[in-house]
Amino acid sequence: MLARHILCRVIEPGIAFEALKAAQQYCYEMRARPGFERVWHELMRFAQVQHVLPETDRKRWLLAYYEWMKNEPFSKGNADFWLQYGVARLFSKDIEEAGRCLETAETIAKRQNNSAVLERIHNHYARFLIESVEDEVSADTAFTFFTDANRIVARQMSNDAHRHYPFRIAKNYVFFYDQFFARLEQNQKLLFLQACDRVFQRAVNASQDLQAERAVKECARDFARLLVANRALASEGGFSDSLVQADHLTRRK
Repeated sequence: MLARHILCRVIEPGIAFEALKAAQQYCYEMRARPGFERVWHELMRFAQVQHVLPETDRKRWLLAYYEWMKNEPFSKGNADFWLQYGVARLFSKDIEEAGRCLETAETIAKRQNNSAVLERIHNHYARFLIESVEDEVSADTAFTFFTDANRIVARQMSNDAHRHYPFRIAKNYVFFYDQFFARLEQNQKLLFLQACDRVFQRAVNASQDLQAERAVKECARDFARLLVANRALASEGGFSDSLVQADHLTRRK
């Protein structure tokens, strides 16, 4: 914690940036020794990197770091690097570049038959599809993006191995609802509510330890409110049982 504080807030940003690059290079060169390869991978992961780069103008430093790595030998043919770079671009709201990075990651992972990385790519690609509709003016186009994202989420939720990860994507359905629901055709609204109902049922019927996950809690809470807010359409769609559960959940809050 102290080292992170010093890197982010005490050391001059350029020095911290160069130190991170030097650490990445050193760990890569020493990767044959125990422990170094793991640290090298950690220094590539967006979830770690965002917390050790300077707070001042962090997005710029993040992109500069991944742009530097893009040209290093260890990034060539590395699906995980392109996935992490795509996540960084999503964080920076550079949707178009994020899409290119994720497509590159998917191409490499498929060529290498790397199913573990491929699943993580699909997870983030679903997020990309939802977030990329922000600037779309056509509700039909936006709904197509949502449908593709929901197909990935539904497939991952059917596999217990993914646990809370698809819920982290599904919770962004609320963003889509706020932006586009009122502009959808009636049948599209019903299909959207159907997708939300499936996630809601997965959340409220999940195992106790899975229900403790933040994303699962958020899906249960937010989709309960969404179903109650659209009671007539939810009833028409046959979601009466879900409405009873949603009513109970919203009254408890």
